[in-house]
Amino acid sequence: LEQRGYSEEDERIRFLSPQYDRDLHDPFLFSQMERVVERIGSSLKRNEVIGIFGDYDADGVTSSVVMREAIQILGGRVAVYIPQKDTEGHGLNTRALDFFTKQGARLIMTLDCGMMNHEEIDEANMLGLDAIIIDHHHVPEVLPSAYAIINPKLHGETYPFRDLCGAGTAFKVAQALFRRFIPDHEDQAKWLLDIVATGTVADVMPLVGENRVLVTYGLIVLSRTKRVGFQEMFRVGRMPFSLEKKPSARDIAFQIAPRINAASRMAHAMLAHDLLMESDADRANKLALELEDHNNARRKLSTEMVE
Repeated sequence: LEQRGYSEEDERIRFLSPQYDRDLHDPFLFSQMERVVERIGSSLKRNEVIGIFGDYDADGVTSSVVMREAIQILGGRVAVYIPQKDTEGHGLNTRALDFFTKQGARLIMTLDCGMMNHEEIDEANMLGLDAIIIDHHHVPEVLPSAYAIINPKLHGETYPFRDLCGAGTAFKVAQALFRRFIPDHEDQAKWLLDIVATGTVADVMPLVGENRVLVTYGLIVLSRTKRVGFQEMFRVGRMPFSLEKKPSARDIAFQIAPRINAASRMAHAMLAHDLLMESDADRANKLALELEDHNNARRKLSTEMVE
């Protein structure tokens, strides 16, 4: 523990026995969180479609699921766009902006991307779309002209923990929304932690500080997940997780995350997104089987390339 930098008793307790209520920071410590919550709130009030643009990797997919689910719990309408890895590449693009405009969105949110999309954010502004960037990647010297940015690495950011992934950053926004709009049900946010833990481990974030709390509790939620998509993924992939056989961070890294990533590598990331959002067991089973086929094909291709 001393070699890891935990010399104080209080630090050791937080590392070995993280507590949700004690060790998570107030989401409103983000310098622009109040602005974000107010803007999302006005869209909810007007019953506007909110556009969600997620990156195509496991962290991007889980980030978009967290944000979509949070807004839907609050009664909001969403339109989700995840780019095709091969043809559209990384980050916000014109095709997505056209999609959101046709959906009637006035607000869009970029999840796990957006910090380098200066031109696309300018275009969104010209189209009358307010853009909120929710990201954790490198912060350029000149920021995009977004309505607001939630990124723990922003220069001068007041939030105390810098190492959140995209899904973790999206979770802080969800926490703030729940606290503001459904304070009596704020604890509902905990049920998002199966997704948040998956994104955190998949993106190889250090399991210290807030990440340690999110993953510790996320593994508990995974073991009893209400998410039909996860239930079918575990059944098809022969992962017998339960309260007795709780998954570990290693299980996420080597069993769950590769399946989510297989969607964008072999087909389209929306397959994984749709599976994680699906509530019908039959449809979820079909999606899980399709994802399993893609994962087996990915394994085969990887083996061939290594050989």
